[in-house]
Amino acid sequence: MALFRKRINDNPAVSKSPAHRETGEEDVLPSGSVLQGSSPLVSVVIPVYNAMPFLTELLNSLEAQDLKPEEFEVIAVDDGSTDFGGEILDVYAKRNSNFIALHQENSGWPGKPRNVGIENARGEYVFFIDSDDRLGPQALRRMTSFALEQDVDVLVPKMVGLDGRRVQAKLFEKQFSMWTTTLFCGPFRRKR
Repeated sequence: MALFRKRINDNPAVSKSPAHRETGEEDVLPSGSVLQGSSPLVSVVIPVYNAMPFLTELLNSLEAQDLKPEEFEVIAVDDGSTDFGGEILDVYAKRNSNFIALHQENSGWPGKPRNVGIENARGEYVFFIDSDDRLGPQALRRMTSFALEQDVDVLVPKMVGLDGRRVQAKLFEKQFSMWTTTLFCGPFRRKR
């Protein structure tokens, strides 16, 4: 689970944000703001394969984000699920204008649906999350605000285990800013 700055050259459809202007200005979007007519700030990419019932918990946590819906998009890629996860994605995409459900034949690994999600992502940042995770309501806003304020390319948020599931905590003992920046924002993992 990590937030990555998407290079502008990766997708010509992504509009340049103020931070990428060639004027030399260090113009960073203030927290909670969005450029009118611009791409979302963050694209959340979810590879989905037989993830029920955990998938609905993740999608509910994304609906509950305090980041404005126009500031983020959710791209869920159904990798040929044999449970009813694909249908659930369609329901959420129908009721949320910033949710996109894509369907493909099973590839056998999460890398292919993640790549499909990246190809369709319009955000300045891409956030990868697994279908059995869930986020605290401020997670996306806190991650993107921190990433913009600190001008980081990669951000690894703190994960907290639930229901007895253990998470490697050593990474989160301190905040550092060489290649990654740790943020204590509350994405959660559930045990299977």
